Amino acid sequence: MGFGQQPPLPRCGSGNTEPIAPRSDGKNRPCDPNGKRLYVPRHKGIGFEILDSESQACFVPDQEYRLLDKLIDTIISKVKYDSASTSPADQARTISISISTAMLDAGFALYIDTETLSDALIDRNAAGEPPRRIFDCDTGSLIFLTVAENLNAPVAMVEMPLPHSKYHHNFVRWLQGQITLLEWDMNLRSQCHAPPGLNGFEGKSMSREETLGYALSLRPNLWERQHQYDRALTDFHTSIILYEGPDVYNNLAWLIATSEVSNRDILKDEALTASEHAVHIEPTANYKDTLACVYALRSDFSNAISIERDVVGEAPDSEYQRHLALFKMVPPKDCTGQ
Repeated sequence: MGFGQQPPLPRCGSGNTEPIAPRSDGKNRPCDPNGKRLYVPRHKGIGFEILDSESQACFVPDQEYRLLDKLIDTIISKVKYDSASTSPADQARTISISISTAMLDAGFALYIDTETLSDALIDRNAAGEPPRRIFDCDTGSLIFLTVAENLNAPVAMVEMPLPHSKYHHNFVRWLQGQITLLEWDMNLRSQCHAPPGLNGFEGKSMSREETLGYALSLRPNLWERQHQYDRALTDFHTSIILYEGPDVYNNLAWLIATSEVSNRDILKDEALTASEHAVHIEPTANYKDTLACVYALRSDFSNAISIERDVVGEAPDSEYQRHLALFKMVPPKDCTGQ
């Protein structure tokens, strides 16, 4: 690298930056069935709408709305977005740094997998301790989008697969019309560049409606914690209408294959169609494992064993090996309860 040259940008999704939250901070937040909203947020934006939605499944305390307000106040007191700026990329970079820095100062540490936005914004510290909160790529991106909306800044969330992983990754993209100004990875707290070759939903700048559909696909985590599987299934059905990513199809099929949802026998065909669709879009080991579990639910253990053997050969994960062992038992078992 020559004198005065900038180092190359990292690829989006290429790593994580400390601080990393301890595993103990990842426990599910409590749900208060008698919770009452007293605080009225001063700002608006997609994050507040998502908190309202998640509160229908598991009451979101006032503290979370207050924190999101405070983050927005902190950032808009330091930076502004000017659509007529002569250096829009520099402006986008400055705002992005400010957002990541404000979250770091507020005690956010990376925790994969932070399941919902309301799991990210809840206080993890005991009284008298320094603040601790958690986030990951999508929940961090949703916070970023909320700040951007309050700055009237054109930012979209983007999804991409992670190679050799069961997880997808999200980052944010600054736009100027249809032109990409800059991409920012919340896990890296850095500008990044999207890998080449992303197609379809992968690498797409999501619309606001699609982002809300994506967020709705996270809310089933809250229903499932309370064993309200039918409500989780309803959310997946709605999310599929708004958002086209394969995860929602896979997770719908997984819910049917593993949980005692109502009319489960009738839903077996839907589970198979959804799982096959996810595998068609992205033939990962994780999605093929779900397909094997769907076949097991249908008592087609021959197909379940065949698919799961391929999965274990591709990714020798202990969960996949456990599923294969279930299918080979005498009598065989499906993935219910897994």
